[in-house]
Amino acid sequence: MKKTTRTTTEDVWECETCGMQHNNDFGGKWCIFHCPKHGEFCNDGLNNCGLYRTANGKGPRICCPICGWATLENSADEYDKRKGELPQTETDKKSLKWGQDFILRDPHNLSGQPSYKRLKAWKERKDVL
Repeated sequence: MKKTTRTTTEDVWECETCGMQHNNDFGGKWCIFHCPKHGEFCNDGLNNCGLYRTANGKGPRICCPICGWATLENSADEYDKRKGELPQTETDKKSLKWGQDFILRDPHNLSGQPSYKRLKAWKERKDVL
């Protein structure tokens, strides 16, 4: 018997905010939320870059932690052409503000932690995106 090493190549989708790679076995590109204005944020369990907020009267939805843009549907045939909207109601705006404050209060929490620097710079009106 002879010991050998086998290496494999796999296509993965990488989040531009935190660099986390998502393979197709666990959602692939659908684990990354794409805001049309501010780019990509992970949407993968607890360790995500995105922010969950009450949205569109549909309960918690992943959204951009900077502007609050959230998709109106769960999926679409074309990933980058999903319809969405910014927070409209007072409840939606309060939910976004609470989430942003939560990230900025403790940059080491799991939800939204990788987007801390982007959100902080935006709050200070510096463009690092």
